[in-house]
Amino acid sequence: MNSVTDATLAATVTAAALDEGDAILAELSTAARSRVASLQFLMDTASTQADALAAAVPAQGCALFLADRQAAGQGRRGRTWISPPGANLYLSLSRQFAHPLAALGGLSLAAGVAVVEALHALGVLEAGLKWPNDVLAGGRKLGGLLVNLRSDGAHSAAVIGLGLNLRMPADAGAAIDQPWCDLASLGHDLMRARVAATVIAHLAEALAQFDAEGFAPFVARWDRHDLFRDREVRIVDGADVATGTVLGIDGAGALRLRVDGSERRFHGGELRLRPA
Repeated sequence: MNSVTDATLAATVTAAALDEGDAILAELSTAARSRVASLQFLMDTASTQADALAAAVPAQGCALFLADRQAAGQGRRGRTWISPPGANLYLSLSRQFAHPLAALGGLSLAAGVAVVEALHALGVLEAGLKWPNDVLAGGRKLGGLLVNLRSDGAHSAAVIGLGLNLRMPADAGAAIDQPWCDLASLGHDLMRARVAATVIAHLAEALAQFDAEGFAPFVARWDRHDLFRDREVRIVDGADVATGTVLGIDGAGALRLRVDGSERRFHGGELRLRPA
């Protein structure tokens, strides 16, 4: 490929990314845009999570990093998030908080509530939550969140990553090691820019509320969308397995589980929740 063709291709890719970014911004209300410090949309990146972690955290508002494709998308426990081009929503949000890291317990659950509330606003009423940070529909995974916390001593910050399946190609989906679904298969053919803008607006508002009020306002909201409430589940922690009935979550976001007549509480990290 000659240099002229290379330059033309680069310009086309840049224009496409700018168009998508502009389309997302155009979908945001004035109130939502006021909470956005910056928005970057790339056609191709290793990981929006890595992009956000490498960038400075804005003093006010949210910095947003989106991509058409990720070469090394990140999931929980070091897993790869399958990220084919033109198919899904890959988004990471960076934000500063006025409280120390110890006060950010439950942040990933609050973000999950915001995402599901955004999906309900779009008409995807079957979407719900699986503790601690999965979005499901019809028992299959629709999306997932990954939160990285950091602090420089004076300030705390979080990078919240979201992968949400919109129109997953069958060949790419074959590499996923668990039951999955996408909005298209659920009958929701929505433009990516509209989905992105709705998610961004709900996330930005929820994080502002979390910063001001903590996790308390989100406990009841989580409970409304908890797909496993009152169900028998297994909590897997390496070789350790606990089986019991989900009672909900506590004020810090820990899972409450009735095990052999007693209540036990489990915090996120590397734990996995599975139907019993």
